[in-house]
Amino acid sequence: DALQTEIPRAEAIFYPVVGSTLTASREKKVGFTTAQNGTFLNDQRISDISTRTPTAFITENVPTGGSVLVSSDLTRTDTDVAGDPPTQFHSGYRVSVVQPLLRGGRVYVATQPIANAEYDWRIAAAQLQAAILTVTARTKTAYYKVVLEDKIINLVQDAIVRDDALIVEL
Repeated sequence: DALQTEIPRAEAIFYPVVGSTLTASREKKVGFTTAQNGTFLNDQRISDISTRTPTAFITENVPTGGSVLVSSDLTRTDTDVAGDPPTQFHSGYRVSVVQPLLRGGRVYVATQPIANAEYDWRIAAAQLQAAILTVTARTKTAYYKVVLEDKIINLVQDAIVRDDALIVEL
């Protein structure tokens, strides 16, 4: 029974996997700027650019040993230059199909863990059946030995009674 759960576990490699990532970055540039009165200011912020990219994806292994990945992302870029914050949005969708060439590309290559789990389960079931048959055979053997010993005891007792009868007549 414990090995029977390994079959669905091996089949789970072909279930889709859903996930997400978040990438964020920020770049601040500091340097010399000119104030409104014409003087130079040191160590003032020249620009501030921050980018955030959340990505959602779904990937699934296919029986040929490859994988299919579908993802989408939305990039938001905030730029602050001299107090004017323009915000830009970019979105993208990607479909990626990866098929390794040296893995055979055959169904039996990718489904090998499933076949191995099924074989392991069948072997364990056969071993259990063999153990049951062994215990049954040993139990029957012990029973027949007890019956045989009982019959031998009865024969010996009958023989003793006959021998006693012969001895008394003599």
